[in-house]
Amino acid sequence: MSGAYVRAIQDALAGFLNLIVRLALPLSILLGLALIAIVIGYFQNRESTNQSLPLLRKGVSKLTGMALVGITFLVCWAALKQTRPVAVEAMRWRDAAEAVVNPTSDAPAVYQSGPIAAAIRERTFVKNINLPPEIGKRLETEGVQALAPYLPESSATNVLDQTDKLEKRGNLYFLTRQVKRMEENPVPFQKSEITADFKQIGDRAYDVGFEGSYTFKNPSEEAANIRFSFPLPQSGTISGLTIQVDSDKISQPGESGNYEWSGTLAPGASKTAKVTYRVVGAKLWKYDVGSQRRVVEQFSLNVRPNGPVKFMRGSLQPTTGGANPTWNLANVVTNQRVAVSFPSDTVARETFVQTLAMLPAGLAVFLFGSWLVIGTSKERKEPIQIALALALFAFGLGGSVVLASYLGPLLGVIVSLVAGCLSVPFVLGPRSLMASIPSAAFAAAFLSAEHTGIIVATVLVAFIIANALAMRNAPSSLAT
Repeated sequence: MSGAYVRAIQDALAGFLNLIVRLALPLSILLGLALIAIVIGYFQNRESTNQSLPLLRKGVSKLTGMALVGITFLVCWAALKQTRPVAVEAMRWRDAAEAVVNPTSDAPAVYQSGPIAAAIRERTFVKNINLPPEIGKRLETEGVQALAPYLPESSATNVLDQTDKLEKRGNLYFLTRQVKRMEENPVPFQKSEITADFKQIGDRAYDVGFEGSYTFKNPSEEAANIRFSFPLPQSGTISGLTIQVDSDKISQPGESGNYEWSGTLAPGASKTAKVTYRVVGAKLWKYDVGSQRRVVEQFSLNVRPNGPVKFMRGSLQPTTGGANPTWNLANVVTNQRVAVSFPSDTVARETFVQTLAMLPAGLAVFLFGSWLVIGTSKERKEPIQIALALALFAFGLGGSVVLASYLGPLLGVIVSLVAGCLSVPFVLGPRSLMASIPSAAFAAAFLSAEHTGIIVATVLVAFIIANALAMRNAPSSLAT
């Protein structure tokens, strides 16, 4: 990173030297013509020339002072022009370093489905089929394959046992199928309380701490076997996982891949399941409120994003916004999801770079304002004082590149502008604040992505009014 600052200084000096080289020939010609004119005028009329020498020396002194101020302005202008490429290089360097330290920008999005609670019981289904008389001959020739059209496949979902029995009564055949199936009846969650605490990593990645509390009860008037099933996100690496229902801990997933608990609950009895874990993801985080459109009586989700977030179109919008958005819902049956997006903070970067690009213009505004302020002041200022004030103000503006690395773009620019404003009165006096504050405000206006125009207009109007009042109070001073 230090190489970027060195290159910026070299580029600024090179730009200044190139400008001097381009202006060297015309300046030399003008200087030579001026010297020739002075010599000719001196020999033509020595007496009048001797009388005008003091005025000539005064004029040369003013020109020298103006040249000093001009050269200082050009050097500071060239230096401030390099702040933008230095800042861009610094941001690229930080992004590259962040990608090495925290290589999570390409991590997958995390999708958390809501849990399922259901009352389960075994039920046996019996089906009798009367077979046609000719099935006997087909059985003799084709074997059991002849029964295939009469044996429809049963779904394997929740099937515990299945038996088929073939009977012959005289010349008639009867097929009996018995299926034992696990039947599920959804149980609504009385209360679901979820907290997602995010720690943003790098640009769009995050490390989220998930905490969920789910309360369910047996709604029937008789004891029932209740099963609670919680699916973990399929992406990312889960750490710090704990799942327990009251005091029963669940350490391993079931055959379905979900973490399950089942037990017998008395009529009206309830249980509370608590789930905690951490997972690293990026760009998007989703939560399915009512998985498989199950009823949720009381739902509360509190998201602590630790930074700016957006909510995807078509997703459930928060009931309470702000820095920590929340979703508070009652008696919910929905197939919508909560979808939180972590956008890249490009706006802050773009406004920061845009502000740096306007620092040279702010320096020009300060030079013009200083001329007006000094012209309306009774106290005269030497050119070297103006040059020093230019250098101090430019140094304060340019410090925003360095301070932004420690304080952030917004605070770094504001602190550097304030430092530049406060340094000028030590050289030009308190009245110079009439020039430095509007100049700094002009540059700071570009920190706003939406209100730059109105801020610039307000600053210019205030600047013109202030200087008009000052000129009114001292009209002859500016003229002389």
